[in-house]
Amino acid sequence: MWNRFTEGLADIVAPEEGIGQEEQDDTDQLWNRLASVVTPLPVSPDSTEAARNDKDEQDQYICDLERALLQRKKQNEALETKEVEIAQQKADIERLQAARHDIGTLQTENGTIPLGLNQEQFVQELHQSQAQVDALLARCQAHEKELVSLRGRLKELQTANETLQKEKREIRVRLAEYEQGYVEMLAEMEQMKAVNEKEKATLLVESEEHASSIDNQRLYDLEAQLKTSEADKVVAQQDAERLQRDLDALEGVLHQFQVDNKAQKKHVAAVEAELERATSELQTRQPLSEPNEEAMDDLDRVMEKLAKKTHECEKLREVAYVDSNKKGEVLQLMARIMGFTEDEKRRVGVGYPIQGNGGGGLFSSIIGLVAPGEGVTTSVDPSTIEGKNFADIWSEFLLEEASKGQ
Repeated sequence: MWNRFTEGLADIVAPEEGIGQEEQDDTDQLWNRLASVVTPLPVSPDSTEAARNDKDEQDQYICDLERALLQRKKQNEALETKEVEIAQQKADIERLQAARHDIGTLQTENGTIPLGLNQEQFVQELHQSQAQVDALLARCQAHEKELVSLRGRLKELQTANETLQKEKREIRVRLAEYEQGYVEMLAEMEQMKAVNEKEKATLLVESEEHASSIDNQRLYDLEAQLKTSEADKVVAQQDAERLQRDLDALEGVLHQFQVDNKAQKKHVAAVEAELERATSELQTRQPLSEPNEEAMDDLDRVMEKLAKKTHECEKLREVAYVDSNKKGEVLQLMARIMGFTEDEKRRVGVGYPIQGNGGGGLFSSIIGLVAPGEGVTTSVDPSTIEGKNFADIWSEFLLEEASKGQ
């Protein structure tokens, strides 16, 4: 429908032959304005500004249509005036042709020039009249062709005018529908705005309640963590005190062991010196005699004893080389020498490496055992084995080994 409407508008505002330059400029300007609004944009239900602009465009479009129809009416009046002029020109041509025919008739009948005019002047006037008649005939034929064309265009324009009138009525109906839709859309937007404000207020209240609940839960968790940390601190202090007592006892045992180790080393050195001296004397006294079996046996026993003592000295040196910063390794070595099981190692506190002097203690917190708090009683001490602590067991072990060596 819009294509036919555009073609009709193009025919309406097209410039006619004979129209002045000023009217043609007005027609071109009108055509440009109509072409810009020939296809109105659809109304957006989500934008009130677009609906308002579309309404303005529809009003402007109707005004332009009225102007186009008025201009077309003026062109029709000019066409009717031109038809009257063409009819007058036809009458003049017919009159001139009749005069020409009369003159020819007089020439053939009388053979003389009437009214006292000479023949040359009459012939010249006759030729001029003939040329004027020919020009008028040519113009008449051109005007007749133009008249036929204009009548065809007039018929087309009348059809286009009827189409425009029909479309104008449709546009007015559509404009009324647009206005009704615009009013309904405004009412719906106001309703949606009220609903959104209500939902916004509800969400704000729920958000504040949720934030308050989260803060309360976080405060409760922090208080619980604080109480747990205080309880752990008390347990850690108790374990640290217990660890310090155990370390003091162990350092005393280790010091005594180092003193005994030094004495043993001196004894071994004296035995080695005596053995070397006896060997050198034996070699000096019997340089050429063949060694007997008894001497060889004594020598083997002495060498075996020397090797055993040397091995024990090496072990004692390894233990002596351990400083106070590696007490955990010393405890592990002592536990292996004494043949402790894993359970016994855990009970005396040497089942895992030592990390500092706090945080649970050597005998309990390292292996995950927590010392009983105040007000809690237990029947078994986890740091003892058969009622004996680690220092007593280590002392008995050293005494037994010393008696075996003697």
